[in-house]
Amino acid sequence: MEKNVTYILSCADGSFYTGWTNHLTERVQTHNRGEGAKYTKPRRPVRLAYYEIWDTKQEAMHREWEIKQLTHGEKQELISAGQPDAAGIPCRRLRAGLEARELSFVELSEIYENRMQEDFPAAELKPLSAMERLMDAGHYRPWGFYENRELAAYACLVVCEDCPCALLDYFAVAAERRGTGVGSRCLSVLRELMEGIQVIYIESERRDEACSEEDQSIRVRRQDFYLRAGARRTELTPRICGVGYRLFALPCSENDTELPVRENLEALYHVMFPEERYAEIVGWQ
Repeated sequence: MEKNVTYILSCADGSFYTGWTNHLTERVQTHNRGEGAKYTKPRRPVRLAYYEIWDTKQEAMHREWEIKQLTHGEKQELISAGQPDAAGIPCRRLRAGLEARELSFVELSEIYENRMQEDFPAAELKPLSAMERLMDAGHYRPWGFYENRELAAYACLVVCEDCPCALLDYFAVAAERRGTGVGSRCLSVLRELMEGIQVIYIESERRDEACSEEDQSIRVRRQDFYLRAGARRTELTPRICGVGYRLFALPCSENDTELPVRENLEALYHVMFPEERYAEIVGWQ
């Protein structure tokens, strides 16, 4: 892991050691060889108990100092509050003060009631019960992005087994933070968070089907935002429930260009929509 990381090790005597590195796996191995620090050498073996990912070396070093000021109990609370990574190790992913974590259904419900119903037209918002069913089936991953513990943005993605792609179902920035660049930062972080996902597909309403000049201007700005965030246009123009979309692809790896876009998108649509109504909901142009 070649990133700026602040980490906590659990030592053999039950104590904690805090450090920072940009080669996490190698650094833990160095500690276990007795070469990492005087403190850990007589307290081996050590194991990685928690880590935080930061944008810069300076942030990681400052966070190391902050954690070292905590009591043993406070460090345990910090570890307990972490979000397990793919290996089950608690962590927090932070970017320039931005914290991202996958949401529970309770947390998603709160955002749905307090944010989503204002951020999206009623016709575009699926029932919360539908989101719950998708989450229960392992097909829905909601994320929250926080600055100073306040919600800055949120994203909901559809995923399915054996598909290296995800579909961005909802994405919104808190009203008070729009125009600050936080939206682009969140999409950048999201690309790193979706482990095993090579590309995130984004549907954006077609410009040529806008109902007014103002609506067209909104659609243009939205698509330009996705392009600035690193997405690229695809040739696909799906039509969902009669609404035409231009499909964008936001790459999460360098190996996404050869993916069968329509095949993967249809796999995602099949987990979203009931099979008996699929043909009347999903169309192509």
